[in-house]
Amino acid sequence: MKGVNVFPFERGFDNFDFAAYDSLLDFKPDIIVIRYGENVDASTVESDNLKIASLNFMNYFFEDRPSKVIVTTTFWNNAITNDQLRRLAAEQNWELVELSDLGDYQENMAIGKFDNVGVATHPGDLGMERIANRIFSGLKKYIK
Repeated sequence: MKGVNVFPFERGFDNFDFAAYDSLLDFKPDIIVIRYGENVDASTVESDNLKIASLNFMNYFFEDRPSKVIVTTTFWNNAITNDQLRRLAAEQNWELVELSDLGDYQENMAIGKFDNVGVATHPGDLGMERIANRIFSGLKKYIK
């Protein structure tokens, strides 16, 4: 199992140099979970650019990738980003896990645990548990 922070891809997906993640080239996972989008600047998303960049990102590292791929929507609803993530999953016949409704409820956030409002609106313990449970529900289809 390997977790990789792809914040730089999220912020510059339109002209991203995939070589920044060449350490992934030798990694041959059985299942891939695409879990990003919150850091995508919605004003940079147009036409199919995020969907195409995401597919190119996957193909760069996992040209012979497994057919077992899970894509999630964002925690905070971002309609244009989520639309492209949903279409990516549908067009590639990948599993989609919806998360955006979780961001509609403060109980899923860390409200009251941090002075900084931006930090406090991130998923708290309950929100993280719910995210994990939903992703695991998608994973169960592939685990024998």
